[in-house]
Amino acid sequence: MDFEQAIRILKEAQGDPARLGLASVDLLLAGHPDEEREKLRTALEVAAVPHWFDEKILAALLDPPLAVDAEALAAKLRRLPVVEPFPARGPGAANVHEATRLALRARMKAESPERLRALSVHAQACFAGDAAPHARIEVLYHRFTAEPEAAAWECSALAEGWDGAGRYEALLGLGVVLDELLQEGLPESLVRGTALYWLARIRFNYQPLGITAPQARAALEEYQRSEDDSRIAMSQGLLGNVLLA
Repeated sequence: MDFEQAIRILKEAQGDPARLGLASVDLLLAGHPDEEREKLRTALEVAAVPHWFDEKILAALLDPPLAVDAEALAAKLRRLPVVEPFPARGPGAANVHEATRLALRARMKAESPERLRALSVHAQACFAGDAAPHARIEVLYHRFTAEPEAAAWECSALAEGWDGAGRYEALLGLGVVLDELLQEGLPESLVRGTALYWLARIRFNYQPLGITAPQARAALEEYQRSEDDSRIAMSQGLLGNVLLA
């Protein structure tokens, strides 16, 4: 690829993180057949659904015709500038850079919400057999996309258990994911209220320098929409503790 062609591809992306990520495929495979580039673009979109991927995860998320090429596609994905190694999740694990990953997810949610929901169902299955906190958080992350109301109840049960056991590191990881989900957008009332409540509670209990009052107030407002008296009382108690502190 010559310099002018590379500049043209980047200009066409117009600074959009999702389009820039997909443009990296054209930069890597310039001169290759359109079909080959389209396969890698699809693989990149799919790899952006979970927080990390490897050949096995990629194969589980790709449609059957592409799943057979998962190993080769994963190798090509690792050569993209928007993908980096993620050794904390095992040999061969990698992740799409956060800005690109979130942009690709947002685009899919806006343009193909049913596709994102279906991929989230498959992603849950990839991590469901792992009892490690990071895997349980990942399952919950995809559950919020696929079945948000069920995820709200599961989130409360998981967080209560970890809070009672003093699993602060696991709770901090859960807080990061809840914050991401809230920024991505969650249904109002019970679902959004639960994410806000636990984000505020985690920050209040384990990140005392964090700003928690806005989340605590917002959680109360969402629970008031749900007309669930126990949750309203619970969020009022949290807000009272935050304001007292």
